Amino acid sequence: MKRIAPLIAAVLMLSGCVPHTELDKLGIAEAVGVDYDGREYTVTVQYFNTDASGGVTAVDSSAPNVTAVSGSGETIETALEAVSYASGSSIMLGSASVIVFGSGVSYPLIEPMRLAISHYSGNLHAYAAASDCPAAEIMSVKFSQGSSSVEKLKELLKNADSIGLTRPMCVCEALERLYEPTGSVILPLLTVSEISGELSDDGKGAVIAGGALYTGGVYAGKLTDAQMSGVHLLDPSADSARRCEMTLTLHGHDTRIMLYCIEPRVEAGMKDGRLTLDITVNAEAKIVSTALPDPYRSRGELEALAAQEIRRRVSDALAQTVTKHGADPFGIEYAVRSRSPRLWSDISGDYGGYLSSADVTVTADVRMERYGVLG
Repeated sequence: MKRIAPLIAAVLMLSGCVPHTELDKLGIAEAVGVDYDGREYTVTVQYFNTDASGGVTAVDSSAPNVTAVSGSGETIETALEAVSYASGSSIMLGSASVIVFGSGVSYPLIEPMRLAISHYSGNLHAYAAASDCPAAEIMSVKFSQGSSSVEKLKELLKNADSIGLTRPMCVCEALERLYEPTGSVILPLLTVSEISGELSDDGKGAVIAGGALYTGGVYAGKLTDAQMSGVHLLDPSADSARRCEMTLTLHGHDTRIMLYCIEPRVEAGMKDGRLTLDITVNAEAKIVSTALPDPYRSRGELEALAAQEIRRRVSDALAQTVTKHGADPFGIEYAVRSRSPRLWSDISGDYGGYLSSADVTVTADVRMERYGVLG
């Protein structure tokens, strides 16, 4: 974080030094997509369509409320210049609330993320996401509800947090994690899907299809929805909603519960030259819906099933990240460094190697509400 602090300060100082430009000559970015083909970057900017405004409403529904324009170049800056040339507008990134990084990302993720730092009007608080298709396809989705299409993308990410699938991560935090010893971060993975009804102008929408793991700064693999939920359960960040929905099947009946007050804890040690990680997840729970005739008589069984499901999701997430790639997207380093500084001194030189060969145990404990009261 110390290495990017001067850059962040520069952004804050320069954010007021915006050249005078008439408003109708500005392309105020709502969202940005970044693709790379091994030779050139393609930047797609989704920006508010000023030609669609007028009349008695803020947005004329007869015209698209956003416009997506792409430009390519050998660097991010030249690609942005191409976007400005193609649109006839000066592109302003300060209002961009989502940045999507496209499929096939083989370059260091930190390079395109720097567009939020290097460009004088970039937004470090924009949500960062990945896609399993070209990011330009995500930018082309035209939702018919909301003041702009990007509002739907933001709500999609926030809703995923509320049900415990994943947590929206801003560019600033993602950059910080990429500068940590294993350079690991997990971004929500978007994909284009076919939808019906009145939510889209062209029958296409965007959904979350798991997560994208970057370690060593580059793409390492995809996480399933269940593995992403396991990551969410381990995330100690105060920014997380700290809730997680899950459906349990008991006696042939489905019961949907909501976990809350989720408290993950990591205890690290060394045994026979190998790192040991004892991970505990404690949570409280309430029943959201159930088909059980008397669910509260089955509280003990539901608590045991919930704990079992937590262990499964967390273990799967650890297997895909820590064991397979030596990645640390959960803040394990902080737990080791703060509680066992001597241990951290011993393993910091090959932290990723110690992680990938670590002996990991996962335990969980769940307390279920009875008629809205714990106990």
